[in-house]
Amino acid sequence: MLANPDIPETFELKGWYNNEGANTKIKSHSSSGGAIGREVTKDTLKTVAEIKEALLGTNKHGDYLNFCTTMMYIKSDTISYHACPTNWCNKKMVHNGDNDWQCKKCDKLFTAPDHRYLMQMMAQDHTGTLWLLGFNRLGQVILPMTANELIAIKETNKVQYQKVVTNATART
Repeated sequence: MLANPDIPETFELKGWYNNEGANTKIKSHSSSGGAIGREVTKDTLKTVAEIKEALLGTNKHGDYLNFCTTMMYIKSDTISYHACPTNWCNKKMVHNGDNDWQCKKCDKLFTAPDHRYLMQMMAQDHTGTLWLLGFNRLGQVILPMTANELIAIKETNKVQYQKVVTNATART
């Protein structure tokens, strides 16, 4: 990553930012992938350095904050987990050795699990890098498909799977 590279796109982006971008309202997303109802402005955004300095994200009840980073890496080997297909459950399932999967919470048997995103990602801004954990709705925002669809690609074409994951990086 280069700071202020000497290319036409840099000047175009800087011109847009100086003329209108600095006052543009940014749509906020929560970890569940939906708008959280707070207006996000340049003044309310935290940098990675500020997040680390304030130890945000370490509170056992969670912290709510706004930040803008570029997704630099998505760990692709463990991108999802086997989940109970019951809509209200979604807990982890275990393969019982036969052709059945058992939900640890519901104690029900299913022939196949649902896949839900559980993504480990590295994000970066101009002040540093940060490891993030994202769940199913956020995964569907970052990778524009369900975890079931992505795992189906992985099982049939590992090169295409890696391409889908890689294409989701280097985006802000």
